[in-house]
Amino acid sequence: RQTEEDEYVGLMMSNTKTMVEIFFALSAVNRVPCMINYTDTPENILACAKNAGIKKIYTSKAFITESGLENIESKLSENGIKLFYTEDLKDGLKFTEKLFAYLMSFFPRSYYKIINKNIDISKPAVVLFTTGDTGKSKSVVLSHKNVQAIRAQLSSVMDFGIQDSFFNAMPAFHSFGITAGMLFPLLRGIKVFMYHSPLHYRTVSELVYDTNSTVILGTDTFLYGYAQTAHPYDFYSVRFVIAGVEKLREETVKAWEENFGIRIFEAYG
Repeated sequence: RQTEEDEYVGLMMSNTKTMVEIFFALSAVNRVPCMINYTDTPENILACAKNAGIKKIYTSKAFITESGLENIESKLSENGIKLFYTEDLKDGLKFTEKLFAYLMSFFPRSYYKIINKNIDISKPAVVLFTTGDTGKSKSVVLSHKNVQAIRAQLSSVMDFGIQDSFFNAMPAFHSFGITAGMLFPLLRGIKVFMYHSPLHYRTVSELVYDTNSTVILGTDTFLYGYAQTAHPYDFYSVRFVIAGVEKLREETVKAWEENFGIRIFEAYG
């Protein structure tokens, strides 16, 4: 009700279940989620919002407070961008709305056809932002066809199945985190554990063990950090480790092979 069809809507949240829910909720009613890089400067974030024509952003009060993003919040509000908070959305839900959603969850295909009549695979599915080599913010638009092509390409080269479980600590505002870490497994019916920071080396290693995850994503820097802090048995269930974004160094490959007996697959980067 707060947005319009085909509107570009900002999503500024870390890797949480709520973020995933809002992403798919926006997509289901034909809105385009735009993933805000909350680690960027307030000026660059504002420039990204203006670049994509974003007038509304969904975020969380707790997330802003815990991450110290009040300056970004103020910058966006001062420039006419409306922020909606997940806490307020939850409090505003009526019992009848929850009941209706529960009943419709048994008929997702029929419900989707009712609320989204303008289905077109060439339409934008998500917008990401990059500064590239120029330092100026640019919008990168992925269509539904782009996302499905990525899913098909990954499936063609790696043997993933519904018995697998992804552990994704890569941020969803990055192409690696959202395509390979979030959209690919969920569209394949594979479970994903979303964690909000890849920098918590010891915690990530322990959670991979606790969740029996079979697939891990990371950059060379993060993977090397896990190799230095993890117990050898933390990754007992892991089948695939996929590196991206950065060039994979020989010392990282060697550390994983010697400590855990796992070969790292190098993706784009």
